[in-house]
Amino acid sequence: MTPSPWSLITVAALLATSASTASAQDGDSGGAEAAAPDDVVLVPPAPRQGYFISLGAGLSVNSNSSDDEGTIGPLTGAYFNLRLGEMVTDWLGFGFHAGGGFASDDRWSAGFGGGMLDAQFVPWDHLAVRFGVGAGGLSVTDNVEEQESLLGTGGGYYLVGLSYDWFPFHSPGESGGFSLTPALQGIYLPGATFQSTLIVLSIETTWWSGLDKNKLDLPDDEAYTEDE
Repeated sequence: MTPSPWSLITVAALLATSASTASAQDGDSGGAEAAAPDDVVLVPPAPRQGYFISLGAGLSVNSNSSDDEGTIGPLTGAYFNLRLGEMVTDWLGFGFHAGGGFASDDRWSAGFGGGMLDAQFVPWDHLAVRFGVGAGGLSVTDNVEEQESLLGTGGGYYLVGLSYDWFPFHSPGESGGFSLTPALQGIYLPGATFQSTLIVLSIETTWWSGLDKNKLDLPDDEAYTEDE
């Protein structure tokens, strides 16, 4: 029996459809393989990992230079600060720093404060080098003679400093934790007719969130257990 032309056309159409479907599946498979992410690089657990939030207090020494009054200071007082941010690698972190305080001597009283974006570099162990750029201000009051105009400056707020995180309660193999962080910092507030410099010695209490287990290089018996 000789097949009809319509039967031949139907068979050819089915074969073409099957070939097209197989080709599409191969393309999807290849695309999925091309889109597969690279292996995640795991890091060993360490205390200075993840997000951080820090509260600090300390002593400040303030010196000012005024075109009208000459040198004002040194004034001594207190400093308070809040810091929060994240370590993006084991040696580099970014965050926000807000701080302020007061200082005085027998004649002058000063109040200051500001906020800035800061960066920290970790060249060794838990030692961090800090840099900050932002906006702030400082005003000085004469407690002896009546002032004809306000003294102070406002605008740029710059910081450079050193800090060290000490983890008294940290256990080996843990990521994150609490630290005590002594810090020595210098702050500069520029101005056209009034400039101010501060030296701050403080102690901060810092909480580090640590990293999730899927980002840590852990033994199998720890990597696949649920966090408590």
